[in-house]
Amino acid sequence: MIFVSYRRADSGYAAGRLCDRLRDAFGAENVFKDVDDIRPGERFEDVLRAALAKARVTLALIGPTWSTARGDDGERRLFAPKDYVRMELEAALALQHLLIPVVLSGGEPPAEDDLPASLRPLAGLQSAFVRTDPDFHRDVDRLFAHVARVVPRVAARAGGAAPSGALVEARTELEELVADVSKLAHTMNQGNVLILGATEVSDYIRESLGSSYTAEGFADWLEAESSLVDSAVVKGWFRSSLWMKLDELLDSVKRRGGECRGGLRLVGTCVDLLVAVIRDAYSPETFRRILTLPKDVWRRQLANAREAELQRIVNDNLVGNAAAYYVARYEEAVPAIAALVQAFGSAVDTLSDSDLQRVLALPTAAAEAEPTRTASLRRFAADAREILGDEVSGTLAAGIDDVERLLSKEHAAERLRALPLRGGGRD
Repeated sequence: MIFVSYRRADSGYAAGRLCDRLRDAFGAENVFKDVDDIRPGERFEDVLRAALAKARVTLALIGPTWSTARGDDGERRLFAPKDYVRMELEAALALQHLLIPVVLSGGEPPAEDDLPASLRPLAGLQSAFVRTDPDFHRDVDRLFAHVARVVPRVAARAGGAAPSGALVEARTELEELVADVSKLAHTMNQGNVLILGATEVSDYIRESLGSSYTAEGFADWLEAESSLVDSAVVKGWFRSSLWMKLDELLDSVKRRGGECRGGLRLVGTCVDLLVAVIRDAYSPETFRRILTLPKDVWRRQLANAREAELQRIVNDNLVGNAAAYYVARYEEAVPAIAALVQAFGSAVDTLSDSDLQRVLALPTAAAEAEPTRTASLRRFAADAREILGDEVSGTLAAGIDDVERLLSKEHAAERLRALPLRGGGRD
């Protein structure tokens, strides 16, 4: 059962409209809304508790005054122990339902400061957003794709087809994947994580050496460590810190790519390519190239340096190499692959349900058997040409060609030759 929690004055109309769609998709017997499902003479609180006990999903509808509505005593209703909305959501949290905050037009996701202590876990839940027309039905379809993972949809009724859960889920999953890929590409922008890593290593060296952090002390430390890249400081930082900044986002994108079904698995192939490139960008070997600077270069630079300049010289060398290496190898490729994923997403977004069904039904074995990921993507664009049309397929093919060029060793070598890496870092 799906339990709909709402305040009548805050979201009554939206609740009615949403419940009409819920009943069509999941069956009237599987949707509970207080006004429609409590008969005269029944105890309101008892019926709510019984319905919540049966529910597997609770939708908390949040409109403009959901958290600020006040009772006759002038106090905020949400902070009153007997407030029905509060009691409903406390029960849903206790029963560990799938609880989805559904933010309506004019509402905002709940913040901890706006909630009583018993409802603060609500602030940590991902919200869904349902806007007014012309976006209402599209947003509701997206919401239903998540609900359908817990409560099955009803079969198609005689005389008309029910909305296809598989198609709605495919669109929703692809849309979420495109959003995650865009976020990942933005995080990689300008090699920020590598530059941050180089900066933190520089700071760590200064803190580790303490009073010995002089030009002579740093040179002696390099001798004792054999080389900067092999030092315990650098290795320890890499193991404990670098991947913590990327793993969660990379794993999320990888998981979503793996969930693509049928012909859209080739979008997953594109995501695999992006993840592989980023993992290479932040591999120990890449970090080794960035930090490699021959000792004679260090000694020459530090020979006449005043102590006040030491940190700047160390930092500039490490950060400069990080920025230069990222620009040479990855700055163009990462956004190009992300743009290719977005192009796939845009192409699918414009397809009718029947054409999307044809894409999902495309055989993928031949494309997946190609020797490289870009070859697989090119084969898919060709196989889908009849469905996507010449213009879209041509755009995808051009994007694939561009990605392949940007990832080539020849392109990387040309870029590296043009950049001022300090003493090391060249392939």
